[in-house]
Amino acid sequence: MEAESLRVYVFCPLCDGFVHPATRVALQGPGPIIKCNRKPKKGYKYFFRETFSGSENLTRACIERFGAKRVEDSLDIKKGPYYDMLDKKVYEREKKRVKDRESYLEHFSPNCRTCSKASRNPRRWKDEPYGRVQDEDLMQDSDLMVRACKLAEMRHNVGDQH
Repeated sequence: MEAESLRVYVFCPLCDGFVHPATRVALQGPGPIIKCNRKPKKGYKYFFRETFSGSENLTRACIERFGAKRVEDSLDIKKGPYYDMLDKKVYEREKKRVKDRESYLEHFSPNCRTCSKASRNPRRWKDEPYGRVQDEDLMQDSDLMVRACKLAEMRHNVGDQH
């Protein structure tokens, strides 16, 4: 739309768009909630969190850079059953945590045991992302990836894109 044609329209803060005064036709914008729902960085309790951390290399590097108070405790089954994302209670707790918007950045990574391209015995391929043989490890890792994707989508939907 040309800049001259916008001069006729009046900005409406309710619909976050421009309305023609005579015809009342609205050119609605994306809305303030969709436009950016992110809180300021200081509004988050933590700056970073790693989910499915494994060896926690990234978590340690972030602690070095930002300090332990700004890096949330990572999540991985290696830490015990309280961190097992396959457990429904843990998954529900994580969904609540995402909705509470506690961390500014969150890193999700799939399990290396079935997802690594560096593996000498690959179990997944581009044309078969769930693998050819449906063994227990592969199915569990697939469930974990689906849950990680859902959590990432939830972060996006509440306005936290990272």
